[in-house]
This record gives sequence, structure tokens and C-alpha cells, in this order.
Amino acid sequence: MKLRPYQKNLLDKLLASKSDDLVQLDTGAGKTPIIAALAAQCGKAIVVCHRNILLRQASEKLAAFGLGHRIVSTAQTRRICAINNAERHGRHYIDRHSDIVLMSVDSWNSRRKRGQLYQHLKNSLLIIDEAHHVVADNKWGSLHRFVGGRCVGLTATPVRSDGQPLTKTYGGTFDRIIQADGYDENGTERLISEGYLSAYRAFYAGYATPDNRGVLSVAEYAADCYQKRTPGKKAIVIFPRISNAKQGVEHFKKHGIAAAVIHSGLPQYEVERVLQAFADNKIKVLVAVDMLSEGYDIPDADVLILARKITSFGLYRQLCGRVLRPRKGKLAQIFDLNGLTIAAFGLPSDAVDWNQIQTDNHERYLLLCPACGCFFRPTSSFTCPECGEPYDIKRAVRSGKNIEIHETLAEMLEKHRNKINYEESCRLYREKIEAERLRWEQTYIERDDIKFDNSMIGKKCAELFAIIDAELKKMLPPAEYNEFMKDNSKDMLLLGFYADYFVGNTDSNNDRVKKIYERYQHDKAHKRRFVRI
Repeated sequence: MKLRPYQKNLLDKLLASKSDDLVQLDTGAGKTPIIAALAAQCGKAIVVCHRNILLRQASEKLAAFGLGHRIVSTAQTRRICAINNAERHGRHYIDRHSDIVLMSVDSWNSRRKRGQLYQHLKNSLLIIDEAHHVVADNKWGSLHRFVGGRCVGLTATPVRSDGQPLTKTYGGTFDRIIQADGYDENGTERLISEGYLSAYRAFYAGYATPDNRGVLSVAEYAADCYQKRTPGKKAIVIFPRISNAKQGVEHFKKHGIAAAVIHSGLPQYEVERVLQAFADNKIKVLVAVDMLSEGYDIPDADVLILARKITSFGLYRQLCGRVLRPRKGKLAQIFDLNGLTIAAFGLPSDAVDWNQIQTDNHERYLLLCPACGCFFRPTSSFTCPECGEPYDIKRAVRSGKNIEIHETLAEMLEKHRNKINYEESCRLYREKIEAERLRWEQTYIERDDIKFDNSMIGKKCAELFAIIDAELKKMLPPAEYNEFMKDNSKDMLLLGFYADYFVGNTDSNNDRVKKIYERYQHDKAHKRRFVRI
């Protein structure tokens, strides 16, 4: 399996490091291939997943690299992995003698409690997928302490649920967070522009009309949103509770839409069956409560419907990543039924400094189109990118009150408009300065301010100035010529500037001008005026 350039860059950084590193890479951008490649390079490694069900995709990536690996799990999970690998790669690559061990953290914890620990695995490289779970005093931390070797984590969201980074500076277990070169400021936007993630639109899709507010349940809201906005597309719907999710499935089925639910109370084989049906397009809507927030390799989905408020920034970005896997011509759609989550945390491709605490109280400058409900960042035109509707500040404020959303007020909009105009002015000024610098360095600039009168002295000065001007252009590059003319523009209007060099002198014009320039350089070095009259 060939790594993408940014994956190769991250792998090189990990191989060159000896610290406990936490890799940040967006959901859908391919963390598992990096895990497999790192394990292949190190030879002795423990790869740990968050849940048993995630072992299948990790085992598949190890098999794609031709790596034999031991799976510590139930016999049923090993059988599922073996069958999947054989179907995709011709054989299963499962080797109970391999030094590359694949397990879930729960399998580790179960064996720790029973005293069945593998002492020979100590000092192995510990690779943790979905490493935002790792805290020093939980089961992940105890695993790290037992193994004792270097720990490498990978996650799309390297923050705790309270928004604090997972580095040691904030009480975490990792020395640093690393990102691919060039992807540390606007990584998600760059992955989208390069085609590694899908473009998207984000919408508020609540009900602002008086006739249905307070009448429809959250399950009906979700089904109605799907029917009106994205009929026929593959969608993931997130509910707050299992009861809501079951109601949601019933409402989808009433409208003839194939839907199924997964939640933590279902057995593994049932979750696998539903996920496979969704992957095979046998169901259009996958309803979930707490199962799709992290790690699941959903092949493709076009729509995400948030039928609950999300209070964790990391969870929000994880959920949005579920529908950002690319496909030719795909434009993913994210619908927030109450609008509060997107208004609080911003768009899922916004730049994030993962070394800082993530909160929901930053000024996001996020606008909401009153015509189609699309969230967007303001530009100088303040026009909706979805429907082209011009943004009306007064109308937007009224809409904000009606739907009870965290909407930007008119004063804030005006402030941001001024900010945009200021940034544009700064950009134009920088371009102007750069153009002047290039002109200064590449062009002999004629001095319009050096003009002489028609007196006999004026005519003589003009004659001598013409000689100096012509000779200097032969002698000097444009920047030095321009600097000389700028520094002496006033003095060159005086006959005294030329007297010592052109009166009674038998040297050639070239030699005379050289003496003038040497005198100029000497006086400038000693901070003296060139002509003293």
C-alpha cells in the first residue's frame, strides 16, 4: 500500500522521533495506513483500538501491508478478521507468533484483571488509535505504564471532552502533537482542496414556522429534514438517546425509507450486520446514538443530521468527519436541527490550533442564510455560497431571534466587515510596497524633481547632471543608482555639487563620475552631507 505524501511525512517524523507523539489527522484522511506502516518499520509493536469492532479495519490495513499479526480478542472477532482479510487480500495474515499484536483496550483490561498479561510485550512500541481517550489515570494510561516503551497516538481530535489538549503541558500523557508539514494551520481545508476529503455545506434545518414548532418530536424532525432536503441519499442521523433513535427508525420506515439503528446495547454481530447493510446500500439511513462518533470506517455517506446538541468540540469534529470521505462529484451536507452546535463550534473545516484549549465562546463570525439556512463565513460580498442570497443584516437579526440561534448581531457584522476591508487594504498595500521594491531594484527611475531653470548656471548644471546620469547608469545597478539620485536630489540642483569635479579637470567623464560616487559613499559611511556650502 502506497502512502500519500502527507502520510509519508508523518511516518518520517515518527520514525525520527523518540518522544511520545500524538498525531493529528482528520477523520477520513487515513490514520490506519500510518499505523500499519509504523508497525512494519518497528517490527515489535502493540496496536490498540478503542473497541473490538474496530479490530477488523486495523487488521485489514496490516494485511494490506503484508504484515502477519496476532489478534488478542474473542475467537469470534478473530474469525471475522480472518474472513475479511481473506476476501480482500487472498489470506488472513493472522499469526499467533507475531511480534505485532492487535488488541482492543477492553481485551487488555480484561486480561490485566485476570492476571494474564504478556510480559514479553514490555518495551514494545505502543500505537494507540483514537488516542483522544488516553488519560494518565484510566485504562489507557495503565496500559502505557505496563508496556513501558514509547507511545504513539493517532486521532483526528487531540483534545479531551473539556477541550484541553492531551499534551503533558495540560496534564496529558503525550510530549507533543504533530501534524504533517503544511497541514498545521488549515489542514482540513487543504485536504478538501487536494481531494482527500469531500467538500461540504452545513445548514440549520430546524423548524421556525409557528404551525409545527413544539408539535413534531425530534425523531419526526429528522425524518422530515431527510425527506425534504436529501431524499434518496445515504445519511447518518445522530440522536441523543436510544429511545429517540428507535422512534426515528420507525418514522423513516413509515415514509418508505430503509433505515436501521446501532447503539452500544446491541451485540457485535448485529452492529456488523447493520454496518455491512449500509455499506452495501441496502439501507439508506443509518441511525446511531453513541457508536459512530469515532473510529468506524464507514465507506461512504452523503448526509449527516445532528438531531441532538453536541457539547464537546472533539465529538463534533469526529461526527462531521463521518461524511467527509471523498467521492467524485460529492458535496457532503451537514444538517444541525437546532443550529446551536455549528453556531458554537464553527464549520468542520475551520482552522484549529490543537495546542490550545478548545471552547465554544470564540467569535466565530459565522453567518446564517435566512433563505436556505446555510452557515457560511462572511466575505466582502456577504452572499450565501449555497443559494446566492445577499445577506440582509436586519433580516438576519430578526431570524436569529425567531429560531433562538447564536446569530451574529449587526454590530459584530459591521466590525467584521471593517476587519475584512482592513485586511484587504493591508493586502493591497503590501502588494504596492512589493511592486515598488521590484521597480526600485530593476528599473532606473527618472527623477522628476531634479529640474533646472534657464539661467546660465541652470543650463550648466543640467549639462553636468546629464553626464552624471548617463555614466552612473553604465556603472551601477538600478538599486544603487536610484539610491544615489534619491540622496542627492536637492544638492544636484546646485553648481557646488559639480565644481570640484568638472571645473579645470582633465579626466574623462567616466573617471569624474567615479570620483563623485566614491566621495558620496565615503561621506555616507561617515554620515556627512555630500556637499557642504
